[in-house]
Amino acid sequence: MKYEVADPAQGIFLIAADDTETRVITVARNKPAQLDFLVPALNSGEYKLEIRAIIYKGKELKTGVCPGSLTVH
Repeated sequence: MKYEVADPAQGIFLIAADDTETRVITVARNKPAQLDFLVPALNSGEYKLEIRAIIYKGKELKTGVCPGSLTVH
């Protein structure tokens, strides 16, 4: 799910249990079928991974949620 990097509403987000959102800054590959990125420094806990994008020629922000969670120790 490719997204527009310059739009702060779009991107890869890690959401903590308290709903604090951290936007991924370092993205190596941003393609429709592949996103390669570095996970930023996070506090310990469980995180949900979301990708938010406005799909080609669309106007509405779409959100894809990765199943499961990311655990930081």
